[in-house]
Amino acid sequence: MSTAKIANKDEDQKECGSSSSSSSAAGALSTIARNLFNWGGGSGGGGGFFSPKANINLPIRVTKDNLRDYVGKPMFTSVKLYDHTPVGVVMGLAFNQMGGATLYIEVTSVDSFKDDDGRAGLKCTGQLGDVMKESSQIAWTVAKKVLRDRDPSNLFFSQNSLHMHVPEGATPKDGPSAGITMVTALLSVASGKQVRKDLAMTGEITLTGRVLPIGGVKEKTIAARREMATTVIFPKGNEKDFEELPDMIKEGLSPHFVETYDEVYEIAFGDHKIEEDGTRSSQDC
Repeated sequence: MSTAKIANKDEDQKECGSSSSSSSAAGALSTIARNLFNWGGGSGGGGGFFSPKANINLPIRVTKDNLRDYVGKPMFTSVKLYDHTPVGVVMGLAFNQMGGATLYIEVTSVDSFKDDDGRAGLKCTGQLGDVMKESSQIAWTVAKKVLRDRDPSNLFFSQNSLHMHVPEGATPKDGPSAGITMVTALLSVASGKQVRKDLAMTGEITLTGRVLPIGGVKEKTIAARREMATTVIFPKGNEKDFEELPDMIKEGLSPHFVETYDEVYEIAFGDHKIEEDGTRSSQDC
């Protein structure tokens, strides 16, 4: 009796362990069965993918290299923009109608001024909805407070006009869960420091620096794995949601659950001290 083994069936699927990958696995097995039937002299007398002349090695293995032959092109592909996010860029996690997705926040400096004359500010683009626009303003306030508390001599925010952008500008975006990502991107550009490699985060931020729970933990966790993030920051209030996920979804991730932005800062920047540098880039919303 012939057998077929499917290895790494979630390589090209958006939701490993979900109904999506289960359907794809069923489709692959159906294709194998149909081809073996044709090869063995079934309806059609041996036509199809496996011809009678073919040298068939059993068991048949479906791997990431031949998966498309059985389930077709991937419905979703990786949108990882950076091997290591540069200064001013942080990977966030989002939840939409299609499931989980990454959401990069980019900040850069447009103009710098010698004096605090009121021209400094934040501009935001990327088809942001009202809630997300409000989050950017809260993030702007929190970032200025964090910078002032950690390095009072750094006047970057008061001497620079900043632009914050969320790529894929044709796609509307909304919701509060990018708050901590926005704060981190702002502080990255103000300090000239990259965040740690393969870091992703999600969480709503308040004016006092508290991190509030978010939705879509499963979908966002899958998105983090798909983009090969290894360190993920979630609100403390979502710890139970994460722990209840199947092990196959959490595999390879180092999760951190935070209650305040100070905790986010330590994870993202480690022991890096924010230094003054009026020439570094930043953004505004």
